[in-house]
Amino acid sequence: MPKNAIVSQKNAEYYRRSGVAKHDRGNYLGAIADLNRAIELDPNFARAYSNRGNTKDELGDSSGAIADYNRAIELNPKYDGAYLNRGITKYNLGDYQGSIADYNKLLKINPNNSDAYNARGVSRNKLGDYSGAIADFDRAVKINPNNSLALDNANGVRAALRRNQEQNTLDHINRVQNAQTCCK
Repeated sequence: MPKNAIVSQKNAEYYRRSGVAKHDRGNYLGAIADLNRAIELDPNFARAYSNRGNTKDELGDSSGAIADYNRAIELNPKYDGAYLNRGITKYNLGDYQGSIADYNKLLKINPNNSDAYNARGVSRNKLGDYSGAIADFDRAVKINPNNSLALDNANGVRAALRRNQEQNTLDHINRVQNAQTCCK
């Protein structure tokens, strides 16, 4: 690799890290500027595209975010972070099936990604696939016992199902009682 290319990649990584730091501090416009510079220095820098997508998403530019995640995946189809980020953005747009498809792709690349199982569980829950959601949350906790978000999500779905079952039982009892009252 030519010396100029190595220097350019190091500079691109510097700007990427600077952009991520600015993003984390809420300086989204500064983050975009640094991430643009990183991409300018290394147009094949998948992580920089994904990081810029995160920042665009924070700014409400979901389509720009998805375009950046798509570019990151195009550059590195095995970059699981881009699938996770794109799935989250799709979820936030109400595209639950699309988010699940991204999490499935991620899990083919990295089957031990606890966050992907949790995120897929959240999407499945939104679609009413409660058993699938619970299975994903449980898998996330099995992979990472410290994933308290997945544990909370699993417990929340289980509690909601119990409440629903209890309500259905009460509704049934009321229907039976009403039927008995009307027929006396």
